Amino acid sequence: MISVGYAIFRSTDQGQNWQQVLQQSLGMFGIVQYKDTLFTMSGMLDNKALLNPSNYSIDDGRNWQVYRGHNIVFEYAPSLGYKGFPFNPVTASNGVSYTINRVFLDSPTATTGAFETPGILTSDGRRIDLPQLHQLSSLYLDSKERLYLAGTDAVYGRGKDFAFCNSKNGRGVVYISKKSLL
Repeated sequence: MISVGYAIFRSTDQGQNWQQVLQQSLGMFGIVQYKDTLFTMSGMLDNKALLNPSNYSIDDGRNWQVYRGHNIVFEYAPSLGYKGFPFNPVTASNGVSYTINRVFLDSPTATTGAFETPGILTSDGRRIDLPQLHQLSSLYLDSKERLYLAGTDAVYGRGKDFAFCNSKNGRGVVYISKKSLL
């Protein structure tokens, strides 16, 4: 399942075919699972955590309903132990954190402006670069501790001169680690 701003698409054949299962007027930043339910999330905090569910599904994304409930687990209340649903960085059960590597183009010490995302950095000092350059947007750890990296189609060029390699509008890509990170 993937979200693309205002729509969700679902695949049942490992990504060979995709069916749109939700169209909404409110933009969404992603999909999260909490217990046995999927939620679309319409809020984002500092490009690090998803907040504010707007729809939910109890049948693995086949059908969606408007979410009208309230649950503190979807809030940002660090003093109570709630930090939304983190997507950058994510932390494995062994304590190692994984963060999208943002390389700013203006200077090595810049923290704002145009940047590239060549891969990920780990809290234990590793740098893992991807085989192609993408605009990476989020990370996810599944229950088997495999790491998922989501981003755009491969890109070429830099700054204002970048373009997508394989498509006009920039289709998405997901990298998945073959083995558990533990």
